[in-house]
Amino acid sequence: MNEPTVYVWRVREVAGCVGFDEAGMPLGQGGKVVETFEPVPLSVALVSEYKSDAHFVPYMLVGADGVPVAAPRINRAAWEEFHERGYWLRFGCLPLDFDDPVAHASGEPASDEWRAAWWSETLPRIEARVGATVYAYDTKGGARAVVVLPEPLPGPTYIDVVAGLVQWGKESGIAIDPLKEMQRCYRLPFVKRGGAMERRTLRIDGVSPADPIMLGQLGRLGRMYPMEKRVKVEWSDTREMVPPRPPGAEERPGDVFSRVRSWGDVLLPHGWTYGGTANGQETWFRPGKEPGGSPSALTNYMGGGKLYVFTTSTELEAGRSYDKFGLYARLHGLDMTEAMRRVRAELAAEGHMRAWEERPAKPARREPSEMPDHMREEIPLEAYEQPETPKRTRLDVVRSQRPDKPEIVLRAGDLEGLMAEAADALAGDDDVYTRAGAVVEAALTSEGFRLVPLEKASMRGVMERNATWIRMVKKKDEDGATVLEPTIANVDDWVVDGFLASPRHWMGLRDVKNVHGLPVVRPDGTMAGEGYDPNTRLLIRYEGVRFGEVGRSRKDAEAAAATLLDIFAEFPFESEDDRAVAVALAVTACVRRVLPLCPGTLVDSPSSGIGKGLVINVASILMTGRPAVAMAQPKDEDELTKTLFSALRDGDHHIAFDNVSGKFGGEAYDMLMTSEVFKARILGQSKSQSVPASALVTISGRNVAFRGDAAGRTLRCRLVTESEQPDKGRTFKYQPLEAHVQANRGALVAACLAIVRAYVLAGRPCEMPPLRMYYDWCRMVREPLVWLGMADPVRTIDKQRVESDVDFAAYGELAHAMYESFGDRAMTMTRMVKEANAAGPFYEKRERLRDAIQELTGVESTSPKVQSLLGYKMRSNAGRPFDGLKLGRVGKADGAEPVRGRDGVLFQVTVVGDGPTHTKPPAVPPVLTVVSGKPESKGQW
Repeated sequence: MNEPTVYVWRVREVAGCVGFDEAGMPLGQGGKVVETFEPVPLSVALVSEYKSDAHFVPYMLVGADGVPVAAPRINRAAWEEFHERGYWLRFGCLPLDFDDPVAHASGEPASDEWRAAWWSETLPRIEARVGATVYAYDTKGGARAVVVLPEPLPGPTYIDVVAGLVQWGKESGIAIDPLKEMQRCYRLPFVKRGGAMERRTLRIDGVSPADPIMLGQLGRLGRMYPMEKRVKVEWSDTREMVPPRPPGAEERPGDVFSRVRSWGDVLLPHGWTYGGTANGQETWFRPGKEPGGSPSALTNYMGGGKLYVFTTSTELEAGRSYDKFGLYARLHGLDMTEAMRRVRAELAAEGHMRAWEERPAKPARREPSEMPDHMREEIPLEAYEQPETPKRTRLDVVRSQRPDKPEIVLRAGDLEGLMAEAADALAGDDDVYTRAGAVVEAALTSEGFRLVPLEKASMRGVMERNATWIRMVKKKDEDGATVLEPTIANVDDWVVDGFLASPRHWMGLRDVKNVHGLPVVRPDGTMAGEGYDPNTRLLIRYEGVRFGEVGRSRKDAEAAAATLLDIFAEFPFESEDDRAVAVALAVTACVRRVLPLCPGTLVDSPSSGIGKGLVINVASILMTGRPAVAMAQPKDEDELTKTLFSALRDGDHHIAFDNVSGKFGGEAYDMLMTSEVFKARILGQSKSQSVPASALVTISGRNVAFRGDAAGRTLRCRLVTESEQPDKGRTFKYQPLEAHVQANRGALVAACLAIVRAYVLAGRPCEMPPLRMYYDWCRMVREPLVWLGMADPVRTIDKQRVESDVDFAAYGELAHAMYESFGDRAMTMTRMVKEANAAGPFYEKRERLRDAIQELTGVESTSPKVQSLLGYKMRSNAGRPFDGLKLGRVGKADGAEPVRGRDGVLFQVTVVGDGPTHTKPPAVPPVLTVVSGKPESKGQW
C-alpha cells in the first residue's frame, strides 16, 4: 500500500485555479498563471521546514491514464473544465478537525486541559474506529487528525465517509467538524510567532491504512447524515462513480446501454405511461394507472440521474433508484449476468459494440496413459485427480465465517418452537436484555449508552444477527428430481411479532435495571467492572473513560474527601451543612444506580448567578460525563407525572428541574422518592407501565418551597452572598469548573467511590439512625461523610421542613395564633374565622390570627372561600405537632368520631411535650364544656 500523496504550496497568496489559458496552464485571479507543485508523500509534507505559512490539499487530480498530475487548489469554476479535460478528483487522506468548544466560542486557543484529554482519550478512539493509526497535530483552536486511506476515494464516497465519522462522533460524544467545502485546504503543523516558524506538537504513529470494511460502514452511516449539514456535492465528481477505465479498454455493456437507450425505450414496452417532463425530470405512471396525480416513478430524482420508484404495485422495489441497465434486468426478471449477455447481443446487432465471443473451451485433460513415460514417472497419479470445487452458496460462506452461529429452520405451524430457539440464540447476546416489560438493546447514542426498546424492524435485525435463519426451497437436482435445499432467509414477520408479544419466551434473557457508566461499589464493598452485574442488575459500560483505582482504607477516603471539598472550596454556602449536601450530591451521583431509594436534592439561593447550576453540573458530569439537561418546572400534577415517567422510561440518569419558582412537589414526586418503581399510564395508550425509579433528581431555583411531604424527602443546599450581582466578578478555584471536572472525571469518580468503599469495608463504624426509608443511602453516603468529619447533610431536611414546607409552616403558625387567642378552647373553623374578624376590643390582638389564616389559605380571612380552603388545608396537617402545639379534631385522637358543633367539626389546640417556646395562652381563657357533641354554655362555639 503506497503512502497517500498530497499537494503543498508554501506561499499563502497563491490563488485558486479559476480556468486555463490557451496552452492549458491553470490561471488564477487576475489572469496570472497559478504556481503548481509536484505531489509529495503526506509524511514528507508534515515534517518539512517552511519559511512561511504552508497548506496542503488531500486530493489529487487523476487523468484517464490513472496517473496523478500536479495541480493547485481547485475552485468550483475550474472544476467543469477539469472534467471536460478528463480529470477526476481522488482523495488519498482524510483530515478531521476538532475544536475546543469553550475556546472556539470566545476565539481563544484551545486550553491545555482540552488538549490533554484529546490526545489521551479522543485520538485513541478515532484510531480504533477507523482501524488505523493516524497523523495528528495541534492547531490553534484544537487539533487535527489525518487518516491514511487504503486507496484513493472518489468525491462522493469521500463525503459519505466524512459524514459517517461526524455522525459517529455525535453518537459517541466527540465533536468532529463537518466538511464544509470539498476544495478546502489545511494548514500544516507550523505557526508563525515572532517572525519565525514554530512546529506544533506532531505525532506520527506510522502509515497503517484504514480498514476498508470499517470505511464502508462509515460510508453507509454517512448517507443517513442530514443533507443540510453536509458539503454541497452537486459540482463534485458525482458523474464519475467508478474508477476511469484504462485507455483503449472497451466500455461495459451496461454503460453503453444506459448511454444509448432512453427511459422510454426501457419502460414503454412494459406498459408504463409517459407523463411529461418538468425541471429536467420525467414522470412515469405504472401499468394500469392513468396519467395525472402523483407519479409512480421519477427520473433524475434529487439530481441522481436515475429512476426513483414510488409505487409499490409493480415488480420494482419502492423507495429504490435504478439506472437503465438495472431497470432492464429487473423488468425482464434476469440476473445481472444474463442481462449483460442479452444487452450485449442487442447492442452488437445495432453496431454499438462488438459481439460476445465465447471463450475457447479448455483442452481436455490428458490421461496419464496418453503422456510420455518420463512424465508419468515424475508426476504422481494423485496430482491429476483434482475433483471439481463445488459451488459455494451464501449459506456456505456464513457457516465458514461463523461456525458457532446457531441455525434456525423456518417451518410453518411451529411458532412456539421457533420462538424458543430464537430466545436461546438471543441469550448469548451481550447487548440484548429485558427491562420494564420490553426487550431492549444497549445502544450508544448521543447521550451515551441507552437501553432502546426493540421494535419490529430492529428486533428482526437482532434475531438475524444472532442466528442464521434458513428456509427450505424446492429445487431440481441434476437428475430432474425435486429436492429441498437450505437457503438463507429473512425472519418472517409472524415470528418477530409473536416473540415481541410473548414475554414468557424472554425468561432466558437477562433482566437489566439500567445502564451505568461508572464502576460499581456493591453494598458489601466489592467492586463490579464493565459488563453485566447480576447482583445489582446493572449493565456497566464505561464509554471509553479510564477510571482510577478505588481506594479501600480510611486514609484513601480522607484524601478523596479533601479532593471533593477542594472543588467546592470557594462556593458561598450558607453553612457547613449545605457544603456537606454538595459533597453528598457528588457521591450520590456515583452510586445512585445501586441504591434502591435516594432523597432528592434542592440547590437554591435568594439570587441568580451564584453557582447553583455548577453544583448540579458537577454531579451530572461525574455521573454521565455531560452537564445536566435542564427541564422546566411542570405546571400541574399531571404534567409532573408525564415528565417523570417519560424520563424514567427512557432510562435517564439524571432528572434536573431548573429555574423552579414558588412551590414544588406533588404526589408524583413523593411516589418517585419513596418507591423503587414508578407506574404511570403510557401517553396515548390505555395501559400503564412500571419502570425502575433509579434516577438522580435535583431541583434548582430561588427560595423554593415544597408542597406536602416533599420537604422531608429532599436535601437542601443553599448558597447566599452579599453581592447584588453575584455573577459579575465571580471566581472559583478551577475555571471553568465543568471543564476541570470533565478532564479529571476518572479520578474524581474514583474518589467518590473510595469514600463509600472504605467506610463499608471498615464495618460501618459510624452507624446512625436511618432517615425514613433511605436506609441504603444513609449507609453508603450519609454515614461515610459524617465518619470523615463532615456535617450531617440530613440536618438540612429538618431546617426546611419549617422554612420550605409552606403548608406545614402555615399550619403551625395558625395553631400558635389560635393558642395565643383562645388557649385550648375547642371551636369550629367557622367560629374561629368569625372571632378573628369580629370588631371589638380583641380585634387588634387577633391580627396574628388573621394573618395566619391568610397565609394558610392564600385568601383574606374575610373571603367567602376561606371556610372551604381551611377545611382542605387542615385535612393533611391536622394533628401534627409543631413547636410544642398540636391542632386537631376533638375526639379524633381517641379513635372516636370527631365531635361536631352547630356549624362543623370542633378543633382544639393542645400542648405536647414541653409546650411552645414563645407563644403563651390568654390570661383568662373562657371555659367550654362539651356534652354529647354540643356545648352547654350560652356562649356556644
